[in-house]
Amino acid sequence: FVPNNYRKRAEVDQILDALSKAAS
Repeated sequence: FVPNNYRKRAEVDQILDALSKAAS
C-alpha cells in the first residue's frame, strides 16, 4: 500500500529531477 501523499511527492521529485536536468 502506498499513501497518496507519498505518491504525490514521488511525482514532484520526478518533475524536479527533470527540471534540474533541463537546467544543466
